[in-house]
Amino acid sequence: MKPKYNNIDDNSNAEEFDKGDVILKYKSKSSKDFIPAFPLAGKPRFLDEWKQRKRVWPPEHVVNDIYNSEFFVVAKPALTKRERNKDFCLAYNNGEIKLARAMTSVQKKVVLILKAIKKSLLQDYSEILTTFHWKTAVYWNSETINSLLLVDTEENVLKLLIKVLDYMINCLRSRKLQHFFIPSNLFAGMNENISFEIANKITEIRENPIKALNAFFAGQMFDEVKYEKIPAEKVAEFRKAYNDPSESLNIDILLSIIDRFSSESTERLRAALHDVLTDALPFFIEEMARRRDKSQVNLDLKQLILSTHIRKESFIDMVVNHLFDKVRKNEVNDKNIAEILMNLILQKVLNK
Repeated sequence: MKPKYNNIDDNSNAEEFDKGDVILKYKSKSSKDFIPAFPLAGKPRFLDEWKQRKRVWPPEHVVNDIYNSEFFVVAKPALTKRERNKDFCLAYNNGEIKLARAMTSVQKKVVLILKAIKKSLLQDYSEILTTFHWKTAVYWNSETINSLLLVDTEENVLKLLIKVLDYMINCLRSRKLQHFFIPSNLFAGMNENISFEIANKITEIRENPIKALNAFFAGQMFDEVKYEKIPAEKVAEFRKAYNDPSESLNIDILLSIIDRFSSESTERLRAALHDVLTDALPFFIEEMARRRDKSQVNLDLKQLILSTHIRKESFIDMVVNHLFDKVRKNEVNDKNIAEILMNLILQKVLNK
């Protein structure tokens, strides 16, 4: 919505908003990160050592499942001596998801408490000490823990919480937190003064963690309406990108999927196409709508985007089948895939 200079909300100063700014009004928001990843052929060399470690948690079947997961490399700057044009890191997304799903109720509650503390008393350090760091600390303290402490009781939740807080304090003071899977220091390059400052803050929290948790709830306004300003220059960038007639990156993603899985089984190619289209197709349809002059077509496409989940699933299945047929006939390439999808949308869905 456009800003109302005389009444944005009770706590806002109208002079902070310039002409052309857009003010977003919301009660909650969510986001997704999409990161290009390259699958590894074979297993990381440290994974055998991880599998053979003596442990109480996670269970053996989870360890085997993680060991057999696909691993990736992603473009991400190193913690020290960064070279953004060259740096890559190992990504254990699938393994970490399986590890998280294997957590007991005690572990999950401890993670939720730590996230609450991170968002309240440790908010100033949230970009330095992340949720990933806290989860790693929970994993290390759970691996060789007395199995009785993983039984769901309030006492066990508090005991594990104290263990993790003590562990994190020591890691910060030594600036060493080992990755759970590989010998890599997650605190490499951390400023010494900052690390001790955070450690001292956690030491205070450790004295009364219940009080720290109450501080989180005291600061929460769950029905509070929030406002966020989008500067005029950002709005102009969005409009330019929105109306940019250049080919969509979604087309490149589709072609990469087809190239990557063309030699795989039928089921894997279908599954890969379905996964990427579930996220990408609505954006592609919207892009196609912007390129056409007929308002009725634009209206029909918009209605398609906003249609029910069942219709979307049916439509995606239809597109997958159509693309799969074209792939088998070697009729898909970087020059015609956009035309293939657009014809499918107009002819089979909109009957144009």
